[in-house]
Amino acid sequence: MAAGPASPADRSRPEEPWPQQRHNGLLVDREEACERLRAALGGLAEGRSAAVRVLGVPGSGRSALLRWTADLAERSGVQVMYGRGSAQESGLRYGVVQQLLGSAYRRGRSTSDERAARQALNADLCRTFLRAARGRPLLVVVDGLEWADPWSRSLLDALSRRLRQAPVLLVTAAGPGSPQQAASGLTEVGGEIVELRPLSVSGIRTVLERAHGGPVDDAFVEAAARATRGNPKVLCAAVVPLVRGPLTMSPGTLAELTSRAGDAADKQVSELLDTLPWDLVLLLRAIVVCGRELPPALVCGLAGLRTLSAPRAIALLRAAGLLAPGEPLTASDEETASIVLAGMASGAREELYAAAARLGQRAAIDDEKLARLLLSTRRTGRPWAVQALRGAAAAGRNRGDNAASARYLQRALKEDMDKGEQAQLLLELGAAEMAQSPHAGDAPLVRVFMDTTNGVIAPLRLGAIDLLYAKGVESVATRLADQDASAGEPLSPAASWPLELTAAQDQSHDQLLERLLDSSPAAALAGHPVRAALTSWRLMLRGRSADRSQELARLALRQSQGDSSLFATRIMASRVLVVHGRYDEALAGLEAVLAETSQPYMEAVNARALEARAWTLLRCARLKEAELDLNWVRERLPAHRWHTSVSLRFTTLEMVLHVYRSQFGAALRLAEEAGPGAEWDATGWPGLLWARGCARLGDGDAVGAATDLEECGRRLLHKQITHPNFISWRYFAAIARHVCGDTEAATRLAEEHQRLSTAWRKPSAVGTIAVGIALASDRELGEEALVRAARAVSGSDRLPSAPELAQWTAAMLSAGTPAVSVRGEGPFSV
Repeated sequence: MAAGPASPADRSRPEEPWPQQRHNGLLVDREEACERLRAALGGLAEGRSAAVRVLGVPGSGRSALLRWTADLAERSGVQVMYGRGSAQESGLRYGVVQQLLGSAYRRGRSTSDERAARQALNADLCRTFLRAARGRPLLVVVDGLEWADPWSRSLLDALSRRLRQAPVLLVTAAGPGSPQQAASGLTEVGGEIVELRPLSVSGIRTVLERAHGGPVDDAFVEAAARATRGNPKVLCAAVVPLVRGPLTMSPGTLAELTSRAGDAADKQVSELLDTLPWDLVLLLRAIVVCGRELPPALVCGLAGLRTLSAPRAIALLRAAGLLAPGEPLTASDEETASIVLAGMASGAREELYAAAARLGQRAAIDDEKLARLLLSTRRTGRPWAVQALRGAAAAGRNRGDNAASARYLQRALKEDMDKGEQAQLLLELGAAEMAQSPHAGDAPLVRVFMDTTNGVIAPLRLGAIDLLYAKGVESVATRLADQDASAGEPLSPAASWPLELTAAQDQSHDQLLERLLDSSPAAALAGHPVRAALTSWRLMLRGRSADRSQELARLALRQSQGDSSLFATRIMASRVLVVHGRYDEALAGLEAVLAETSQPYMEAVNARALEARAWTLLRCARLKEAELDLNWVRERLPAHRWHTSVSLRFTTLEMVLHVYRSQFGAALRLAEEAGPGAEWDATGWPGLLWARGCARLGDGDAVGAATDLEECGRRLLHKQITHPNFISWRYFAAIARHVCGDTEAATRLAEEHQRLSTAWRKPSAVGTIAVGIALASDRELGEEALVRAARAVSGSDRLPSAPELAQWTAAMLSAGTPAVSVRGEGPFSV
């Protein structure tokens, strides 16, 4: 008695060491598909006809499943006819039918009526199949149905309508596609559909264990699933070379698995591309280049299809697994797109992008889509290209994608344009690059600054300096100081400004600054607001000529209007007035800067003005308003977008806010997070040391506070920054020394602060006194109480001297009682 057909489980189990078998290694996780095909064969043996369509991406095991079905049928006594469609023979009339029938195929007689001749031949061929089936049940297997020639597909459609006339099982295999696509061109063969999905994790484990001959590490199974995406053919190709060692999740094995999986997938795509008809290659290239940017009709028009209709060509590429489903038309994955582009010469690739861009411009697609095409083209010489790229850059900037904005601007700069437009683009590019990284953006801004060939762009040069200042003034010195120093020529007014901006931080520029300081009085600087502001700033830092410093700052703010305005120096002039206690004037100057820096690419300058205003508000003890400014900056410009020195200033600002509110622990935590990355900063790091020293003092660590405050002073003095109220380190160091019991050092520091502090007047003392009150309080004071107390002390008939206030504050700190009450006792109670 003959043995019956084997079960799917038996047939899918290897009968010889895997993977040398023809198909069993690819049938793992295909038990359901095998069962359905076995059932169809069982029905065929009982005289029932059927049609089964197997759908799956390349490498999913379609061909292996069809071979398994054919083997099972032959062992069951069923006659088998096998044919396979191919891209190379898709134009050969009845090519697949000839494979099926072999010598039984008879070519029809030629006639003028092509349609009638095809119908007659199809009917004759159908009779041939049916005669064979009546003698013995027939299995007709067609692999690669999507590539079958139209005449063979027409014959298979005709045969499917006659299946009831004889026991015939028609099994076809094709790439994935919707039923609508199948009915509209691939085939009209109805029946059951078997879809081959990616391997499950358990299926991948089975394949690996068969290859390895034992258990496999769980992490390795998961890594294999990610690397191969569950494609059986890729999995087999990647895993077979690894069976010589243990399959564990070691870095080396994982790297090899990933590499081999990628190579196998790329090889599969490359082999498929080599077999595609030229029309499909052209269409696939066009889709990779502009499928996301242009509508399908324009993409197909760009490809220039000759032998295939657009719907048919798209369906074939989808069935081959080269296109993603739906619209817009895109390659199935990035790897496939890369392989397609790699197969083109660079010149041909650029020309295709250029043709797509021209087509898109005529079709009026939006700027960003057109700009994405222009990124891969050479210079076009067309004004519309610059317009589209600038529009796309603006759109990217508006949604926060500064990386894309920078790419579009870099590409736009390759086009022809006048100097003014080029300078504007460079300015916007610098701002976009700064927004990505605090260490980027210098190069385009320096290019704007160095171009002195056209007076029209002078305002843009000022904008470049402002942006460099906003990101961190040290970068201005390092990039531009060398330019003039190496030339050995007198500094031009424009070239000297960046040097002056950093003069207080860089001793190498002292000679230049001394010339500025010793120049004519304020009247001689009329009409030169930048020089006036810088001279005022330097005088203030050096603690010299307080009246002249204020006069020059006011002069700079009054005359800083129009295209000659440099926002950086206006901010500096306002800060000079803050140190001298002229808060209303300083706030007015900063308000003007904020109003004039509303452009998106000037947001960094706007943020620095907000920072200066927040410091001013803190000096007035207006905490809530200062906090609003700080929060507004952090919302618009996250910390990662700031240069280290600028970020340090915002951290210090937030620390001082905590100190004012007696939240010393929060301030110290911020200091720890800041880290030592900007210890080289001339004023930023001393400012943080001062804030940390105050926080330590309020937290009860007087020794640590004294250390921080005195280190702050050493760093400032090293840079010749001597003004006592720029950072009041002496005053708070005196308090710390008093608490430590070192009365002599405390008295010396307080008296020195009093002697140097020509601006120790009622308005300018409010902020310092308010900090002292906050330190001496053992509870958080409300803003109104804090301001009222500070102003009451500074507004008395005789402002207490710095030594008196320092001693009083230290006594309160030592006593651990609130320093301020509405009706307290003591010489400075309110």
